[in-house]
Amino acid sequence: MTSADANSLTTFQATQQATHACEQLCYTYARCLDFFDHDALSELFTSDAELVLGEKTSKGRQAIVADIAALPRKPTRHVISNVFTDLIDPTTARGIAYVQRLSSNAGEIIQSAGHFEDQYQCVDGTWLFARRRLHWLNGS
Repeated sequence: MTSADANSLTTFQATQQATHACEQLCYTYARCLDFFDHDALSELFTSDAELVLGEKTSKGRQAIVADIAALPRKPTRHVISNVFTDLIDPTTARGIAYVQRLSSNAGEIIQSAGHFEDQYQCVDGTWLFARRRLHWLNGS
């Protein structure tokens, strides 16, 4: 193996590790929402992150967690799929993750579908959300 081959392999491995970390971040976000784990949720965002849900933009880790904690507490499952990540540079990435939300309202299951548009940042070796925007299929 030449040094050029080794460098290409190292770049490929770094890309794969970043892609995997961002994908896991999306799944962890869903788990935190579904089980109301706000402490763990706060660790998924950079200190100056933005979360955009409809017309509401939360800025900063503490505001994001406070706004999510204020949402109605009802049984919900967020199913994440089709996670695509594009590494921009060694510490910046962007991506899309599909989401299906299943919730219960008076015993009836309500379904919603859409996608997250994400910007990721690697801080001290850990990939975090720098910006996350939700787009529902119905436009809300």
